[in-house]
Amino acid sequence: MKTYLMFPNQRTAREFGYTRQRTPITWTTDHPLSSEDLGILLDEYRNPFDWYHLRLLHHRAGAYLETSNHIAVRRALGLLAGEHHDLSDYIKPLDQMKSDTSPRIDQRRP
Repeated sequence: MKTYLMFPNQRTAREFGYTRQRTPITWTTDHPLSSEDLGILLDEYRNPFDWYHLRLLHHRAGAYLETSNHIAVRRALGLLAGEHHDLSDYIKPLDQMKSDTSPRIDQRRP
């Protein structure tokens, strides 16, 4: 699973203590705060990242999460099914073009 904390720009990310505009967020079940295999999200400094942090960064800085697995992210944030109906401003699908780090092959027609 890939998850990133996205800020509108690099300057805003730095103002809120992050080093990158697109900061990787780690999901793990190997943490004391992880319960019942729901997992927990950790920021780039290995600090727990929860719904409170996401809401705060969204409202103050326009940040949101991009993820390849929104269900696991919702559970790790501590959100129950049906608790929040529309989270599209907070959690967005991962754009595969941005996350693809493999080199592209130039396909030219003969």
